[in-house]
Amino acid sequence: MFAIRQMTDADLDIMLALRKDWLSEESETCGSTETERRWFSAYCGNDRACAFVATVNSLCVGYCLVSWHRRPTMTGTLAEIDEIHVAPAWSRHGIGPQFVARARKMLVSKIEDLTAIRARVDRQDQETRAFWRALGFEHFTLEYTDYLD
Repeated sequence: MFAIRQMTDADLDIMLALRKDWLSEESETCGSTETERRWFSAYCGNDRACAFVATVNSLCVGYCLVSWHRRPTMTGTLAEIDEIHVAPAWSRHGIGPQFVARARKMLVSKIEDLTAIRARVDRQDQETRAFWRALGFEHFTLEYTDYLD
């Protein structure tokens, strides 16, 4: 059985190792960068972000990163589930849906004017798209991106 709790600074290295393993499977990435370390550490003690870890017998097997912000063109606050990753050995054990439920509960209780929770997914990733649909998220996208070289 697994437990989900808020991330602490002590979890940072294992979370970065999980991310490195995941990205290495996807694209032969070599180690965590200082930018990633700063990005992950910004979720601890931040009043506009939160991170959760899933543990099994005190071993970290996954993480969930959540942030929120007000947009000047919108009424209310928009929250984003920035990233969820579960170690392959623990995939399909219900950790991902529990991360989303925990994030949703925390966001609703903490943010009075919350208007939406968003998750971004690669449009080619059918498995992840099915995951979000199964949790009640709707596919809604109108996005333009300028990739700067």
